[in-house]
Amino acid sequence: MSVESVVCVPGPWQSREDLMSAVMELAPEDGPRFVLAGKLMMELVTEDALELEWHPRDPSLARAFAVAGRGAMDADELAAIDAAPGHVFLIDRDGGSLQAARRVMIFAEALLRAGGLGVKVESAGVAHGVEAWRAMTADAHDVGALLAAYLAFVGDAGQGFFTCGMHNLGLPDAVVPPGLSPEEAVDLLETFVFYLAAEEPEIEDGQTFAVAEDAPVYEFAHQRCEHFPADDPFHNPIGLWALLPVESPRG
Repeated sequence: MSVESVVCVPGPWQSREDLMSAVMELAPEDGPRFVLAGKLMMELVTEDALELEWHPRDPSLARAFAVAGRGAMDADELAAIDAAPGHVFLIDRDGGSLQAARRVMIFAEALLRAGGLGVKVESAGVAHGVEAWRAMTADAHDVGALLAAYLAFVGDAGQGFFTCGMHNLGLPDAVVPPGLSPEEAVDLLETFVFYLAAEEPEIEDGQTFAVAEDAPVYEFAHQRCEHFPADDPFHNPIGLWALLPVESPRG
Protein backbone atom coordinates (compact mmCIF):
# COMPACT_ATOMS: atom_id res chain seq x y z
CA MET A 1 0.00 0.00 0.00
CA SER A 2 1.48 3.35 -1.05
CA VAL A 3 1.68 6.02 1.65
CA GLU A 4 2.40 9.72 1.37
CA SER A 5 5.26 10.83 3.62
CA VAL A 6 5.90 14.55 4.10
CA VAL A 7 8.64 16.43 5.96
CA CYS A 8 9.16 20.16 6.46
CA VAL A 9 12.61 21.79 6.52
CA PRO A 10 12.91 25.54 7.26
CA GLY A 11 16.03 27.35 6.13
CA PRO A 12 17.73 30.63 5.20
CA TRP A 13 16.55 30.53 1.60
CA GLN A 14 14.92 33.71 0.30
CA SER A 15 13.53 31.96 -2.77
CA ARG A 16 13.44 28.66 -4.59
CA GLU A 17 16.33 29.85 -6.71
CA ASP A 18 18.32 30.57 -3.56
CA LEU A 19 17.59 27.04 -2.34
CA MET A 20 18.60 25.61 -5.73
CA SER A 21 21.98 27.32 -5.53
CA ALA A 22 22.55 26.08 -1.98
CA VAL A 23 21.76 22.49 -2.98
CA MET A 24 23.99 22.66 -6.07
CA GLU A 25 26.91 23.87 -3.94
CA LEU A 26 26.86 20.91 -1.55
CA ALA A 27 30.32 19.39 -1.23
CA PRO A 28 30.43 15.93 -2.86
CA GLU A 29 32.64 14.51 -0.10
CA ASP A 30 29.93 15.26 2.50
CA GLY A 31 27.24 13.02 1.02
CA PRO A 32 24.94 12.39 -1.94
CA ARG A 33 24.60 15.12 -4.58
CA PHE A 34 21.25 16.59 -5.54
CA VAL A 35 19.66 18.92 -8.07
CA LEU A 36 16.33 20.69 -8.21
CA ALA A 37 14.45 20.21 -11.47
CA GLY A 38 10.94 21.52 -11.88
CA LYS A 39 8.94 20.34 -8.89
CA LEU A 40 11.45 17.62 -8.03
CA MET A 41 14.57 17.19 -5.94
CA MET A 42 16.72 14.47 -7.51
CA GLU A 43 19.71 12.50 -6.27
CA LEU A 44 22.26 12.34 -9.07
CA VAL A 45 23.59 8.79 -8.66
CA THR A 46 20.46 6.80 -7.83
CA GLU A 47 18.12 9.18 -9.71
CA ASP A 48 15.70 8.92 -6.79
CA ALA A 49 13.35 11.89 -6.73
CA LEU A 50 10.93 13.50 -4.29
CA GLU A 51 8.52 16.35 -4.83
CA LEU A 52 9.73 19.64 -3.38
CA GLU A 53 7.69 22.71 -2.51
CA TRP A 54 9.29 25.99 -1.38
CA HIS A 55 7.20 28.38 0.71
CA PRO A 56 7.93 31.79 2.24
CA ARG A 57 8.11 32.35 6.00
CA ASP A 58 5.28 30.96 8.12
CA PRO A 59 5.03 32.77 11.49
CA SER A 60 3.45 29.71 13.11
CA LEU A 61 6.26 27.34 12.12
CA ALA A 62 8.46 27.76 15.19
CA ARG A 63 5.53 27.00 17.48
CA ALA A 64 4.71 23.91 15.43
CA PHE A 65 8.32 22.71 15.77
CA ALA A 66 8.27 23.37 19.51
CA VAL A 67 5.10 21.33 20.00
CA ALA A 68 6.19 18.47 17.75
CA GLY A 69 9.71 18.52 19.20
CA ARG A 70 8.33 17.90 22.71
CA GLY A 71 11.17 19.76 24.37
CA ALA A 72 13.96 18.34 22.21
CA MET A 73 14.75 21.67 20.51
CA ASP A 74 16.29 24.57 22.44
CA ALA A 75 15.36 28.25 22.35
CA ASP A 76 18.13 29.18 19.91
CA GLU A 77 17.05 26.50 17.42
CA LEU A 78 13.43 27.64 17.61
CA ALA A 79 14.41 31.31 17.27
CA ALA A 80 16.35 30.50 14.10
CA ILE A 81 13.34 28.65 12.69
CA ASP A 82 11.10 31.60 13.56
CA ALA A 83 13.41 33.95 11.64
CA ALA A 84 13.81 31.66 8.63
CA PRO A 85 12.59 33.39 5.44
CA GLY A 86 11.46 30.15 3.82
CA HIS A 87 10.74 26.48 4.30
CA VAL A 88 10.50 23.39 2.15
CA PHE A 89 8.11 20.47 2.04
CA LEU A 90 9.55 17.20 0.76
CA ILE A 91 6.80 14.83 -0.40
CA ASP A 92 7.19 11.13 -1.12
CA ARG A 93 3.99 9.84 -2.69
CA ASP A 94 5.47 6.35 -2.92
CA GLY A 95 6.30 6.07 0.76
CA GLY A 96 5.28 3.38 3.17
CA SER A 97 8.37 1.17 3.47
CA LEU A 98 11.61 1.10 5.42
CA GLN A 99 13.49 1.90 2.21
CA ALA A 100 11.25 4.89 1.46
CA ALA A 101 11.62 6.17 5.03
CA ARG A 102 15.40 6.04 4.68
CA ARG A 103 15.18 7.84 1.32
CA VAL A 104 13.25 10.75 2.83
CA MET A 105 15.78 10.97 5.66
CA ILE A 106 18.67 11.24 3.18
CA PHE A 107 16.93 13.94 1.14
CA ALA A 108 16.06 15.96 4.25
CA GLU A 109 19.64 15.63 5.55
CA ALA A 110 20.87 17.14 2.28
CA LEU A 111 18.63 20.16 2.89
CA LEU A 112 20.18 20.48 6.35
CA ARG A 113 23.63 20.52 4.70
CA ALA A 114 22.29 23.28 2.46
CA GLY A 115 21.43 25.40 5.51
CA GLY A 116 18.25 23.79 6.84
CA LEU A 117 17.40 24.40 10.50
CA GLY A 118 15.48 21.28 11.52
CA VAL A 119 13.07 18.63 10.27
CA LYS A 120 9.41 18.19 11.11
CA VAL A 121 7.73 14.99 9.95
CA GLU A 122 4.33 16.29 8.88
CA SER A 123 3.02 12.75 8.49
CA ALA A 124 3.85 11.85 12.10
CA GLY A 125 3.79 15.02 14.18
CA VAL A 126 7.38 14.82 15.42
CA ALA A 127 10.22 17.31 14.96
CA HIS A 128 14.01 17.13 15.33
CA GLY A 129 16.94 19.49 15.45
CA VAL A 130 19.74 19.45 12.90
CA GLU A 131 22.22 17.30 14.81
CA ALA A 132 19.60 14.80 15.90
CA TRP A 133 18.34 14.29 12.34
CA ARG A 134 21.84 13.99 10.90
CA ALA A 135 22.75 11.39 13.54
CA MET A 136 19.61 9.36 12.82
CA THR A 137 20.26 9.55 9.07
CA ALA A 138 23.82 8.34 9.51
CA ASP A 139 22.39 5.35 11.39
CA ALA A 140 19.32 4.88 9.18
CA HIS A 141 20.17 1.24 8.47
CA ASP A 142 19.18 0.62 12.10
CA VAL A 143 15.45 0.18 12.80
CA GLY A 144 15.81 2.10 16.06
CA ALA A 145 16.94 5.20 14.17
CA LEU A 146 13.98 4.99 11.80
CA LEU A 147 11.56 4.70 14.71
CA ALA A 148 13.20 7.63 16.49
CA ALA A 149 12.86 9.76 13.36
CA TYR A 150 9.25 8.98 12.51
CA LEU A 151 7.44 7.86 15.64
CA ALA A 152 5.34 9.90 18.08
CA PHE A 153 3.58 8.66 21.21
CA VAL A 154 0.15 10.15 21.79
CA GLY A 155 -2.47 9.90 24.53
CA ASP A 156 -2.77 9.78 28.29
CA ALA A 157 -3.31 7.25 31.07
CA GLY A 158 -7.06 7.86 31.11
CA GLN A 159 -7.70 7.35 27.40
CA GLY A 160 -4.76 5.08 26.58
CA PHE A 161 -1.64 5.67 24.50
CA PHE A 162 -0.96 4.97 20.84
CA THR A 163 1.77 5.47 18.29
CA CYS A 164 1.58 7.80 15.31
CA GLY A 165 3.78 7.63 12.22
CA MET A 166 4.32 3.92 11.57
CA HIS A 167 2.64 4.22 8.16
CA ASN A 168 5.76 6.07 7.00
CA LEU A 169 7.54 2.74 7.48
CA GLY A 170 4.73 0.77 5.83
CA LEU A 171 3.52 -0.70 9.13
CA PRO A 172 0.47 -0.50 11.39
CA ASP A 173 0.50 1.68 14.48
CA ALA A 174 -0.23 0.29 17.93
CA VAL A 175 -2.55 1.21 20.80
CA VAL A 176 -2.54 0.08 24.42
CA PRO A 177 -5.46 0.17 26.87
CA PRO A 178 -6.14 2.91 29.44
CA GLY A 179 -4.76 2.52 32.92
CA LEU A 180 -1.08 2.12 32.09
CA SER A 181 1.28 4.81 33.31
CA PRO A 182 3.05 6.81 30.58
CA GLU A 183 6.27 4.91 31.33
CA GLU A 184 4.56 1.51 31.12
CA ALA A 185 2.68 2.42 27.96
CA VAL A 186 5.72 3.80 26.12
CA ASP A 187 7.85 0.82 27.13
CA LEU A 188 5.22 -1.59 25.83
CA LEU A 189 4.67 0.37 22.61
CA GLU A 190 8.39 0.86 21.94
CA THR A 191 9.11 -2.83 22.43
CA PHE A 192 6.23 -3.91 20.21
CA VAL A 193 6.86 -1.51 17.30
CA PHE A 194 10.57 -2.35 17.32
CA TYR A 195 9.62 -6.03 17.06
CA LEU A 196 7.19 -5.15 14.28
CA ALA A 197 9.77 -3.20 12.26
CA ALA A 198 12.82 -5.36 12.94
CA GLU A 199 11.27 -8.81 12.62
CA GLU A 200 8.37 -8.07 10.22
CA PRO A 201 6.36 -10.91 11.82
CA GLU A 202 3.13 -12.29 10.40
CA ILE A 203 0.65 -11.34 13.10
CA GLU A 204 -2.96 -12.48 13.34
CA ASP A 205 -5.84 -11.55 15.61
CA GLY A 206 -5.73 -13.51 18.84
CA GLN A 207 -1.98 -14.02 18.97
CA THR A 208 -0.29 -12.85 22.16
CA PHE A 209 2.71 -10.73 23.09
CA ALA A 210 4.67 -9.81 26.23
CA VAL A 211 7.79 -7.69 26.68
CA ALA A 212 9.34 -10.33 28.98
CA GLU A 213 8.62 -13.81 30.32
CA ASP A 214 7.14 -12.55 33.57
CA ALA A 215 5.46 -9.47 32.06
CA PRO A 216 1.71 -9.02 31.42
CA VAL A 217 0.41 -10.75 28.30
CA TYR A 218 -1.49 -8.89 25.57
CA GLU A 219 -3.63 -10.21 22.75
CA PHE A 220 -3.56 -8.67 19.28
CA ALA A 221 -6.67 -7.27 17.62
CA HIS A 222 -6.36 -5.43 14.31
CA GLN A 223 -8.37 -2.21 14.06
CA ARG A 224 -8.96 0.56 11.57
CA CYS A 225 -7.24 3.85 12.32
CA GLU A 226 -9.97 6.07 13.71
CA HIS A 227 -7.81 8.50 15.65
CA PHE A 228 -7.51 10.68 12.54
CA PRO A 229 -9.71 11.12 9.45
CA ALA A 230 -8.60 9.52 6.20
CA ASP A 231 -7.39 12.82 4.71
CA ASP A 232 -5.23 13.65 7.74
CA PRO A 233 -1.46 13.12 7.20
CA PHE A 234 -1.39 11.32 10.57
CA HIS A 235 -3.94 8.74 9.41
CA ASN A 236 -2.55 5.24 9.04
CA PRO A 237 -4.36 3.48 6.15
CA ILE A 238 -2.76 0.19 7.22
CA GLY A 239 -4.60 0.36 10.52
CA LEU A 240 -3.25 -0.47 13.95
CA TRP A 241 -2.73 -3.33 16.35
CA ALA A 242 -4.60 -3.03 19.63
CA LEU A 243 -2.79 -4.76 22.50
CA LEU A 244 -5.56 -6.05 24.75
CA PRO A 245 -4.68 -7.37 28.22
CA VAL A 246 -5.10 -11.08 28.78
CA GLU A 247 -6.38 -11.79 32.28
CA SER A 248 -4.36 -14.34 34.21
CA PRO A 249 -6.32 -17.51 34.92
CA ARG A 250 -7.45 -17.91 38.51
CA GLY A 251 -5.55 -20.42 40.58
